[in-house]
Amino acid sequence: MPDTALARLILAGRLRATGPEPVAEQLLALLVGHLKARSRMGPRLLGDDELREVARVAVDTFLQAYAPSGRQTIES
Repeated sequence: MPDTALARLILAGRLRATGPEPVAEQLLALLVGHLKARSRMGPRLLGDDELREVARVAVDTFLQAYAPSGRQTIES
């Protein structure tokens, strides 16, 4: 398993997954997919608050799928 932050979280039991590559792809899709959908309506700059909200929603969704049962955070 590559030495990545996601791999370390998986090995520590803080994420439910078999490997970091598919998990990384899913997280990236959650982050980028939303922005790509918005760009189809015409390019526009997003403010810091809007970018933070996109990231927050993506991470929340990611943790719903990959956090161990009963946990909504990967912090110790």
